[in-house]
Amino acid sequence: MDAYRNYLKQRNNLQEVMIGYSDSGKSGGIVAANWELYKAQRALVELAEKENIELMLFHGRGGTIGRGGGPTHRAILAQPEGTVDHRIKITEQGEVIAAKYALNDIAVRNFDRLAVAVIEASLDNPESEDEKQFKARAELLEDFSVRSFNAYR
Repeated sequence: MDAYRNYLKQRNNLQEVMIGYSDSGKSGGIVAANWELYKAQRALVELAEKENIELMLFHGRGGTIGRGGGPTHRAILAQPEGTVDHRIKITEQGEVIAAKYALNDIAVRNFDRLAVAVIEASLDNPESEDEKQFKARAELLEDFSVRSFNAYR
């Protein structure tokens, strides 16, 4: 553990963790995969807070919905509460680069939307669920996830 702490010290106490969408969707289906990724992100945030580590999640997104693609600003806003925290790292696959960044006006608009989404996702949300509400929804999502995984397999 000391070696890891020394490593983090050299990185300003920042740990990056990559979240991959493509392979998880292939192995368990999109519903189960996304629910498991959601739970993993919440667990990582809790652990980082407990250990006093700065966490930055790195999202490896694909071009298609099944590979984590789709509107990036919506994906940022859909992240579990507390996981963005004023920073996020995202890759976008080659097939979407031209569509989003080839023309200056479109690139600027895309960057604007990304910046606003990061800021919005980082704000405290007075309408956010309390833990009791989340647990009730989580039970339903867990059941739905198991059923979808079994149907997918």
